[in-house]
Amino acid sequence: ERILYVDSAAAGLNNGRSWTNAYTDLQSALADTSSCVFEIWVAAGTYKPTAGADRWGSFDLKNNLKIYGGFAGTEGPEFDINLRDFQLNETILSGDIGGPDSTDNSYTIVVGINADSTSILDGFTLSNANGNDEFGFPSDPGRGGGIHLNGGNAILRNLVFDQNTALFGGGIYLLNSSPTITHCDFMENRQTWGGYGGGGIMSEGVSSPMIASCIFERNYGFFGGGIYFAGGDPQMDNCHFI
Repeated sequence: ERILYVDSAAAGLNNGRSWTNAYTDLQSALADTSSCVFEIWVAAGTYKPTAGADRWGSFDLKNNLKIYGGFAGTEGPEFDINLRDFQLNETILSGDIGGPDSTDNSYTIVVGINADSTSILDGFTLSNANGNDEFGFPSDPGRGGGIHLNGGNAILRNLVFDQNTALFGGGIYLLNSSPTITHCDFMENRQTWGGYGGGGIMSEGVSSPMIASCIFERNYGFFGGGIYFAGGDPQMDNCHFI
């Protein structure tokens, strides 16, 4: 399996072929993926969906692609993914693309359209999205600050959703989507006035997510601070709501 490397501090050729020559931007690695690339490894640092001010910009999930964060930036290709320390090597996908306040932050940080179980996002902190706006993603306002999934059954693991805001689902919004969400922390995410749904997660349509070993702490929503299910067949196991 071919691996592309991303490290915001890399000073080599920036072609993604090794840690020394890693891409410094995750979007560059996503644009480089093809049928022979199956994994992206991302070193500790902060990565934004756009270098400019485009609030519509997002990191897009792809089938047959595993995106892993939490690396120190020295691990070899035979490294066991389970040995990462993604708490020590915090890898942040940030929606804070504009000025010091949140009014010009990204609408949605990560988007998956029909992303199936071969699409994995693992080992990241997603923070400071602001979908609390008249024009969110996609055509409907503010659906999902951290992640927006429409269709599919992607795998989301070892993620932290921190201080994301949206009209519908501050942390995650699911529409006709049945992801597996495990070992994720939802911290201080908000669903705001004008919409409805959970501060941590909102799920609607024909969605059957599996949510296990997750923590929901200090989230806020008008119809469910932690989670709001509007239909579907969700399953939950070993989750904590604080």
